[in-house]
Amino acid sequence: QVRPPDGQAGTAKSAVNFAAMDAATGAPIDCDLSFTVASGTATVRSMAVSEDGKTLYVGGYFGAVNGVAASSLAAIDVATCKPKTDFKASFPATVRALAVSGNTVYAG
Repeated sequence: QVRPPDGQAGTAKSAVNFAAMDAATGAPIDCDLSFTVASGTATVRSMAVSEDGKTLYVGGYFGAVNGVAASSLAAIDVATCKPKTDFKASFPATVRALAVSGNTVYAG
């Protein structure tokens, strides 16, 4: 669970493998992503933001994000907090590192 910063009163948000917070206050924001896998435990191991700040790339071990197929690497629209369905990269193993340079995403 993720709670408001500094022990402030507020409702805890449920979070598994991913949480998003306001950069200025640390308060949880409404960006709920569910990473799942058919067998085993889904994990998030790395994240990187595109240079324009519009896309969050997430790597780990998972088969879907919010029900959208994504094989261990996903692109998330930062404005809507939804997986980008046109991003089709696929990895047969856990993605542990990500970097973004221009229009290229590096994964390892």
